[in-house]
Amino acid sequence: MLFAVHDRQSNTGRGDDASTLWLEPFRAQFRAMTRKLAASALAILLGTAAIGRVQAEHAPMSPGVATLAAAVAPAAAASSWYGKRFQGRPTASGTPFDMYAMTAAHRTLPVGSKIRVTNRSSGKAVLLTVNDRGPFIDGRVLDISFAAARELGFVKKGLAKVRVETLAC
Repeated sequence: MLFAVHDRQSNTGRGDDASTLWLEPFRAQFRAMTRKLAASALAILLGTAAIGRVQAEHAPMSPGVATLAAAVAPAAAASSWYGKRFQGRPTASGTPFDMYAMTAAHRTLPVGSKIRVTNRSSGKAVLLTVNDRGPFIDGRVLDISFAAARELGFVKKGLAKVRVETLAC
């Protein structure tokens, strides 16, 4: 302890005899300062983690990098769809999610990108606009709206192997 002068104790056994009483105000200040410092460090740590996560998920990307990211996607990429549970919730673009719109969520393509998604098993294709981030499940590269999944024919299955082509970033 920083303020320990000696280990002599009084008759009460608390060590509060006259020779150590002068330390009490400093001990209280030290405890308060330690609590404030710990609270500040925790707030900074949590704030930095939250800011880093937001920047990582929503970092702007140049069109060249976005095209490269789409080009290195696996040939048999899996797509899932999302609908009613997210209806009306804000997307990464700031607009409310509409399960009947032709939209998609992608991790890296810039919001507003136009993509062509083709169901590999049926050959059906749709044009979509990226307006959200996701999916955050390993092995999936795209989440599409209910309307897009209906057009591609995999609403009941929930998942499909698709080909994603970037048309405009």
